[in-house]
Amino acid sequence: MIEEVLKDLKNLSKKGAIKAVGNGSNAIGKTLQSELGIEHSTTSRNSYKGFIVSSSSTKVKRSNLFSSVPDWEKSEIKSSKEMLDLYGVDDHSGKYEKKLFCSVNSLEPNSFGLYLEVDKSSKILYEKYYLNNQRKFVTVWDKEKLINKLSRLDKTVIVSANVLRKGEINFFHFRFAEFLLRPSLGKFIDLVDYGSISMDHLISLKKGSKNVREQGPLFKISKASKKDLFSEYKKFDLMD
Repeated sequence: MIEEVLKDLKNLSKKGAIKAVGNGSNAIGKTLQSELGIEHSTTSRNSYKGFIVSSSSTKVKRSNLFSSVPDWEKSEIKSSKEMLDLYGVDDHSGKYEKKLFCSVNSLEPNSFGLYLEVDKSSKILYEKYYLNNQRKFVTVWDKEKLINKLSRLDKTVIVSANVLRKGEINFFHFRFAEFLLRPSLGKFIDLVDYGSISMDHLISLKKGSKNVREQGPLFKISKASKKDLFSEYKKFDLMD
């Protein structure tokens, strides 16, 4: 099955730079979907011949893995709203009443005092707080939740494009394909512990709104570490 998808992607790469479909951060994905005949959906993942297809720029240093709210029942913090109330900051741009946009890793607390910690024996992930000699338990992702999220990454292909700009228009040359199979929870925990997997908070409350918007927490992996998360990893230069 990899061979068939790879052949299609190589034929796509041979087209060279392709004019972008739409604008914004999802333009690469929309262009790839258009070329492969995948119907765009905001509610389901893009499937092509048995693989989940995603895209990125070749310049991206961290790749999205999955978004996952914590297990609120087992956490000290019980909702995204409470997280924003406790750790969010006022937005002086005037766009938000309050926001919490930050990256969190296991290497050191960030400027908000937040950091990740793993229990390797039970394979549980914690978010904790340490600032001004105060320590707190914040949230937790249990083993079952992480297994469920990782299982959805099996049989994924990431297609990376060189971005070219002509005047005001972007063009994408789809150049590399990474086939990712059988992600490992143990490796995920290790990579979090090493700092190779981090998590972004994307919580906000817009001016005049009463509803908190949660776009994460979004787990990301460094570009060089993707091969370490999966039991089978193959990368191809589509021009070879």
